[in-house]
Amino acid sequence: MKVVAATRSAQGSSASRRLRRANKVPGILFGGSVNPTSIELDHNPLYHSLRVEAFHSTVLDMELDGKAERVILRDVQWHAYKPQVLHVEGTMCPGGRSGLQRAGCWLTARRSKPTSQVGPRRRTGAQRTDRRRGFGHGQG
Repeated sequence: MKVVAATRSAQGSSASRRLRRANKVPGILFGGSVNPTSIELDHNPLYHSLRVEAFHSTVLDMELDGKAERVILRDVQWHAYKPQVLHVEGTMCPGGRSGLQRAGCWLTARRSKPTSQVGPRRRTGAQRTDRRRGFGHGQG
């Protein structure tokens, strides 16, 4: 998926407020061979892309000031009650699968044991309850 962004030089909460009023979203990119980069994105395309679940877990092709970057979205902050994105964070990744693994950008989920080797589930003390005791059962 493709995202278009631009670097920004203005820092601070008032600069972020100005961006949001101009229908932009402030953000930051970490990783890569450069220092963290402050960015700004258009709100509406980003908002509609965030509605797609696959957008959250794929490597995005970001055009940053005309230069192509590979980015994984790490965090999104939403307004409490408005359908508005307040801030985004991402991690820049080097090209190629092996580069993604070295940078820690390749996300995989592995189990420590196969499910066939996992023993029976044990009940903890909090799960052992006498169902007859409690409210409404005449036990006082």
